[in-house]
Order: sequence, then structure tokens, then C-alpha cells
Amino acid sequence: MWEAKMPELESDQRLEQLITGNIKQDVLVIGSSRGARGILAKELEAATGYSSYNLSYPGSDILFHEFLLKKCLEKTQAKMIVLVLDDPGAFYDYETINFRYDKLYPLIYYPEIREELVLREKKIKYVVDWVVAYRIRESFPSSL
Repeated sequence: MWEAKMPELESDQRLEQLITGNIKQDVLVIGSSRGARGILAKELEAATGYSSYNLSYPGSDILFHEFLLKKCLEKTQAKMIVLVLDDPGAFYDYETINFRYDKLYPLIYYPEIREELVLREKKIKYVVDWVVAYRIRESFPSSL
């Protein structure tokens, strides 16, 4: 089923790596496009001597950064987390700067992602419940 392959179809695996606890670097960078394009992990490593990983997402707002920060604190042993806050647009409600639901939807099979989606938007609860119910139904043998 294509639903079971949704995480595989996502070309950007960083969020899934974070959720599954597979990010082991010392320094993590969180931010929007300025963090994504303005801070290179390799240069940060060269300057500090610490292994680095950039979790910045263009178009993301401060609420998405907060979500990433919480996950970093829960799932990693990072020595330092750099939160890039140089863009005041991250604090405002712009159509182009938002909570990056599109990065969470492919990972809907992780319970903590479902919980986050439901928490963020109550109307999503029905979609999440439907997807989970469908997945459960599809996992039963057809002979039942």
C-alpha cells in the first residue's frame, strides 16, 4: 500500500531521523530559510570542532521551531542547540511562513506525530482517526 510507504516517499528524512532518535550530532541548528541557507553544518563543525546537523526548514514559523526544539530535547543528547531567530517574519502570521504540516503528514504513523497534528488542529483529528482505522482494517487478513 502506498500509505505504508509514505515516510519512504518523503525525500527529506531529517524529521524522521529526529523522531526515531537517530541524530547523534553535538550541535543542532533549528530555524527557517535563513537557518537552512545561512548556516552550513560543515562550516560550523570546522569552526567549533563539534559535529553539527541542520534541522532548519524554509517557510517554518516559531511554532514549528518550538516543536523541533522539544523533539531535540526529548530525542537527542546534543551539547548545544542553535535556534536561529534573525527573521522577525517567523513570529507573524504570513501565508508563506507557517507550521510545516507538510513535513509531519508523511510521518503520521508515528503516534507522537499524530498527537501533535491533533493538538495543533482539532479538525485534523478526524483525518488522523480515519487513516489509522483504515490502516488497522488493511492489516487484518481478508479471510476475516
